[in-house]
Amino acid sequence: MAGDSKWADVSLLIKGNGADGFTGIYDASINRKAVTVFGNASIKTTQSKFDGSSIYFDGSTSYLTVGSNADHKYLHDDTTNFVIEGWAYWAGGTRTILSTAAASIDIGIYLGAVVTSGYINVQIYRGGSGSNLSATSTIGLTLNSWTYFKFSYTKTTRAYSFRIGSSSAGSGNMTVTGTWPSSNSSNSSYVLAIGRYQYSTPGDYFN
Repeated sequence: MAGDSKWADVSLLIKGNGADGFTGIYDASINRKAVTVFGNASIKTTQSKFDGSSIYFDGSTSYLTVGSNADHKYLHDDTTNFVIEGWAYWAGGTRTILSTAAASIDIGIYLGAVVTSGYINVQIYRGGSGSNLSATSTIGLTLNSWTYFKFSYTKTTRAYSFRIGSSSAGSGNMTVTGTWPSSNSSNSSYVLAIGRYQYSTPGDYFN
């Protein structure tokens, strides 16, 4: 956006603007990746953080997919530093915010909220059984309230940091739980999804 020095670095920007029931959700970044709506995902005016509306997910069938498999492989192939941030209105339960693949035999990334605590858990998989990085925030999303979340990752040191709400929620080095092999390709089965766990048996739909 005009005046934002980092605007050219924004890979994806999903906004919840629109009339109640609108399903034309889109990528507002300069990349204009294709967004596909599934289930009952739509714009609702019953809850909002900005501009009177937000994206609604029903917790059972609703999610979005964005772009192609190759568009977001930088989230797990260690080719660049990145930040994932947004606002979430969490209604409880273990819920996925975004995912490309989240199983030890696959390649991809998972970011979601943990049941009861709302802590943000991130797992980055690069292939091979048990080969993943995992990190969890020390402060959780607030139940039934808008909460800001941010996860940043540095490729050279594998350092990460969380920011939940308005306070620093923790930082340090990711723990390697297994041998983390080199990989530069996405699992061909999964594109980036917002609002559900992308795996052979999808689940943890956001509510």
